Amino acid sequence: HVYTSSLRNVECFITHNGDIDSFIINGLTLPLNQLQLLLATALNSPLPDPVDSATIAGLLELHRTAGLWHASLRYALIYSGTFGLSFEACLSMLQHIQWPELERLAAAFDKEMADEVDQLALARSELECVNSNETETGNC
Repeated sequence: HVYTSSLRNVECFITHNGDIDSFIINGLTLPLNQLQLLLATALNSPLPDPVDSATIAGLLELHRTAGLWHASLRYALIYSGTFGLSFEACLSMLQHIQWPELERLAAAFDKEMADEVDQLALARSELECVNSNETETGNC
């Protein structure tokens, strides 16, 4: 199986009754106002509106990490780096993160993964060549 990256357009429609009062992260129950502050800090983006829907959108952004190194690292910081911390300590840690550095780290992970995938594809191609006995005909 060969892995390839691709760009996809994704739309997310948020529907709910507007009753998010709190959210639990690492066993810490965050009331809405703390959750909104944490999300604005963790997503490095101001809350567009104090309504519940914007908070839900922020939670979706935080949790949508598949295939995204930057989002995965951010998620790891929230769910691993803050384990056992109070809200104030968690927020302080997030406020001291150098976001451009996190983006550079994510880009490095992405490059390493792409290089690894290329190496695996090359090894597979060579193995298929050896197994097909085409090395004797000079086609590999």
